[in-house]
Amino acid sequence: MFKSEALNLAAISGIIIGLSLIAGVYLNPQGKSSSKSKGKSTGQEDPEDIKKNKYTKRDISKFTGENPDEPILIAVKGIVYDVNVNNGGGYYGPSGPYSLFSGRDASRLFSLFEFDNGMTEAEINAPIDPLDNLTAEEEESLEAYIQLFESKYKPVGILVEPHEK
Repeated sequence: MFKSEALNLAAISGIIIGLSLIAGVYLNPQGKSSSKSKGKSTGQEDPEDIKKNKYTKRDISKFTGENPDEPILIAVKGIVYDVNVNNGGGYYGPSGPYSLFSGRDASRLFSLFEFDNGMTEAEINAPIDPLDNLTAEEEESLEAYIQLFESKYKPVGILVEPHEK
């Protein structure tokens, strides 16, 4: 398969998964209607308030949904989101199909539409990925995820290096 065909396939797959995630706003993972929304985003979060909450990769690695009383955090292009709102916990929580994205900076994974074996200590200790070598297709994929996250999940802070905290 040529690289452009693989990228097109990845883009189509990303759209399908994005649509299924958007559908999660209306259906929970068991397919039942749900009006329950723990900490629902109002869409009115103050960007300055969000910038006050600084998280390192190690900080967010502790919020994977193992503790049901805590948020599930995912960073996307420098913004940390609580995805436990709008039934996101069913997708990103410990038994969810996208749990490998929880508690980490998933930006590169989303841009490449890549699934890996989960977060490693080396990933936690590495600097934040500057994403400066993405192709146009990869940037487009990442932007689609950013739009999804902005429309569905609650921004709670920004991702910073440990020395910036």
